[in-house]
Amino acid sequence: MIKVDGLLKKYGRKTVIDHIDLHLENKTYALLGPNGAGKTTLLRCICGLIPINGGTIKGDNGLIGYLPQHFGAFKEMIVYDFLDYLCFLKKIDKKEREDEINRVLESVHLLDKSSDRCSTLSGGMIRRLGIAQSMLGNPDLIILDEPTTGLDIEERMHFKTIMSHSMNNTRIISTHIVEDIEGLADEILLLKDHKIEVFNEDDFLKLTHNRVYEVPTSQVKENDFIISEYFNQNKQSISRIISDEDRGEPCEETLSDSYIYYFKGIK
Repeated sequence: MIKVDGLLKKYGRKTVIDHIDLHLENKTYALLGPNGAGKTTLLRCICGLIPINGGTIKGDNGLIGYLPQHFGAFKEMIVYDFLDYLCFLKKIDKKEREDEINRVLESVHLLDKSSDRCSTLSGGMIRRLGIAQSMLGNPDLIILDEPTTGLDIEERMHFKTIMSHSMNNTRIISTHIVEDIEGLADEILLLKDHKIEVFNEDDFLKLTHNRVYEVPTSQVKENDFIISEYFNQNKQSISRIISDEDRGEPCEETLSDSYIYYFKGIK
């Protein structure tokens, strides 16, 4: 459990976080907000990486798994050795390390890369390696800052599968892409104007998912869309569809992989 009372964080005279209170239990929390709202600053405060200007942050003094927004691995290290080194830093028992490393690599589809140098991994693979290292030792608190950045659609959906497994810990996932946390978060933490508002997912989606467009995949950037399979899993979040071809409402039977569905995000 994490208890934040009256947290104040400033950079010079600029207030980034203004006396917020949070009580976080063993649940999955999505931290949302526009770019520049202070999400990364809040997460770094909770991790104890930067000093605060007021208030208190209290936890259970357990293990923390942290994926920073800009994660980098030692390029010349073998993937397995890199994770083994992190196990050493986390004081994970030597006898448990091999099983633990294989477990987290398999969970992010990188087990076949365990003998490769980190320098040979693609940007998306490095991000997945970052997710894997955050889960080493089954931490009491997992903090992921923009974990799906650089992941393709299939891996973004698989990330949700990983995080949906019960791990009996507190998980905070920061993102500005609403669809990445749909059906995943127990509560939504919306950081805006230096303050936090807490929503359950249904109430939050009513505020944000007020329109969806169907457009050809060739016209949409990778980070702005989700495939039709995702749409089929989340019909309850959608109030309206506009077809790019005829501006009418398509029948479910006509949906195909040649089209995707563009969700209005947080502005």
